[in-house]
Amino acid sequence: MEWLIAAQREFGHDTHVIAASPSKHEGSGYTVTSPSRWDRGAIEEALAPQTDILHIHGEDHRLFSSEAPPPVPTVTTVHGNLAEKGEFLINPVFVSRNHCERYRGHTFVYNGLPLDEFSVGKARRKDLLFLGKLRRSNKGAKTAVRVTRRAGKRLILAGQPTWKVPASRLPWWPGVRAVGAVSGWAKLDLLQSSRALLVPARWDEPFGLVLIEAMACGTPVIGTDRGALPEIIKHGQTGFICRTEEEMVEAIGAVDQLSPQACREHVERRFDIRRVCADYEELYRRAIAGERW
Repeated sequence: MEWLIAAQREFGHDTHVIAASPSKHEGSGYTVTSPSRWDRGAIEEALAPQTDILHIHGEDHRLFSSEAPPPVPTVTTVHGNLAEKGEFLINPVFVSRNHCERYRGHTFVYNGLPLDEFSVGKARRKDLLFLGKLRRSNKGAKTAVRVTRRAGKRLILAGQPTWKVPASRLPWWPGVRAVGAVSGWAKLDLLQSSRALLVPARWDEPFGLVLIEAMACGTPVIGTDRGALPEIIKHGQTGFICRTEEEMVEAIGAVDQLSPQACREHVERRFDIRRVCADYEELYRRAIAGERW
């Protein structure tokens, strides 16, 4: 969200954030209000008088719904998978075509990155990388270990430990190194120096921001054919889409043939945060004009 706000500021917009808890980033080009209670009335009171558009990031239909909308034009970005179909949302915007189609929506906007914060790594790429929540089996950490072992390569596991054991005991074999949760420069360094990012998702990813973060650093992505992954990865050019573990093992063997620059250029063409900002500007105009979708 902060990346989008920064891009909107460059486009000449002022943003006021209403959040359930105070933001540690207040002062980064936007103001923040944290109501003492989190309900419809408190949020309406926190709206600035000159508000042109309310952009909701979330799916909490208890606050506002298409049947009881807020007093200003509204757009709702759906970031995750819904328990319901989503008809209750006000002007819903999904984050990929697959995400949109699964909920019978009409509009989607891909996520994006501030590309100046990511660069292609120059270090020699050695290890494969899994970056995600290890405790969620649908992220596929165990699959990543199996295919890496079968390919005879080494793997870095980055993420919060899953099992109730110290991170030092996570490596099941000498080729796995667990580094725990990473962020900031440590995360960027891993993305820039890895041979490939493994995303053996076992669920329908709505988008998968880490995929474009990796490719922006010149790192190809090997993923499954679930959710939005086939939309984000350009098969055979910026990574590989695989249906089986056998195909993932083969992809690991072929990944060095892919160009880091091709990965970077793919993100520059399709996932620049400025493109995201322009897409939302058009949706804001439609909502302000009274359009509903």
